[in-house]
Amino acid sequence: MAERKERSSSVRVALPMDLWLFGATVALVVIGLTLVYDSSYLVGIAKFNDSYYFLRLQALGAVFGFGAAAAVMRAGYWRFRKLGNALLPAAAALLLLVWTALGKEEHGAHRWLRLPISWQPSELAKLALILFLASAFAGAAGGRIRSADLWWRVFVSSVILGLINAEPDLGTAAALFTAVFALIAVAGVRRMELLKIVGGFALLFALASMAHTHRSDRLKAWLHPEQFNQGIGYQSYRARLAVGTGGLVGVGLGSGKEKYTLPEIESDFIFVNIAEETGFLGSALVIGLYMIVGARAYRAARLCKDRFGQLLATGLGTLIMGQAIINLTTVTGVLPATGVPLPFISNGISSLVVMMVSVGLLLSIAQHPTPPMRSRA
Repeated sequence: MAERKERSSSVRVALPMDLWLFGATVALVVIGLTLVYDSSYLVGIAKFNDSYYFLRLQALGAVFGFGAAAAVMRAGYWRFRKLGNALLPAAAALLLLVWTALGKEEHGAHRWLRLPISWQPSELAKLALILFLASAFAGAAGGRIRSADLWWRVFVSSVILGLINAEPDLGTAAALFTAVFALIAVAGVRRMELLKIVGGFALLFALASMAHTHRSDRLKAWLHPEQFNQGIGYQSYRARLAVGTGGLVGVGLGSGKEKYTLPEIESDFIFVNIAEETGFLGSALVIGLYMIVGARAYRAARLCKDRFGQLLATGLGTLIMGQAIINLTTVTGVLPATGVPLPFISNGISSLVVMMVSVGLLLSIAQHPTPPMRSRA
């Protein structure tokens, strides 16, 4: 009788898949494939004599991403609880390798590894750090986090964020910090300690911004766009003009002009193409899809009965939303330009695969708000 009761308690009851979260993700990926081709076919012809070059890479990332998301969802998010402990040191080692002969430098940044397909270790570090923190805080006795444990995790987070910032990639570090802060806040940390964490990281980000000349130049270009409409401020200046010319319905898909002159438009500045060619309505659709993803992620966190699932959904949802907000605000000129891809849409296999794995975990949390008793124990 006891054995039967233990067996029944370990069986998970699965809810239907969250179609809102899944549908919004699929829509964003499809939009990304369409806009990557639309904004990159000329660059593909010029550099590789292949108009489909970037589309093929993005499609490959989508295939791997959907496969990884399906595998993660089928396995169950609780099986990845201890993965962060092993994944985080590996991610830190990869972040250091970008400075070796295995690293690849582009435009003065060391963000990629020389693999058959360029890979950004910072993308893996995002997922690893969130898994690590969610597991650590979920294991706090009685839900109370000791001060020593908290500051040790804050120190580990600072190391990872510092390695990402040193590439330099302040935008990705800022997006990951929003996820880290949200996760720590939901974990039940005292308000005074939260204020210390915010103040400490704000000081570090300010010092990091002043340590690099190009960041201070970007700040000047953001404050005075007309004076720096060439050189370092060229992208931001042209992006503002393109967003403003889209109007209500845009100039038409494929009819935009900025893709002929704006560098890297298929990557960090792809929203410029969206705004110019589809106008306010297309831009509102994309923003609405991100709002759906964020809302469903936080809903999964709220309904989950497992502390690890709550923290993981909060961190992943905030990561996706934070990265999208930073990208959109920099492209439209609300914030200074940073190199942050638009989730699911910007060209980049590593970013797309990690985002899809994150959605797979969120779908698993939404489908299994009450995981097996053994996993919770």
